[in-house]
Amino acid sequence: EESRNMWYDPNTKPWPEGSLTAKIERMRPECDLVERQHVLSILTRGFNYCPEELPTATQLLQDASFRVIMDKYGC
Repeated sequence: EESRNMWYDPNTKPWPEGSLTAKIERMRPECDLVERQHVLSILTRGFNYCPEELPTATQLLQDASFRVIMDKYGC
């Protein structure tokens, strides 16, 4: 139990500047709010601890947010 808690402190407070949303804003400032929301939606689905909940390639291709981003960039 102790070794498991060494890397994770349950009392840690969220760091807003380190959030995925903040990172997207910082790394892609030219993207508008709607595009950032679509990207965040896609990435959030992909960053899942449960492999059975991860989207398959087929599901991703059918995802509305993914399609919006692909259409925007002509893919």
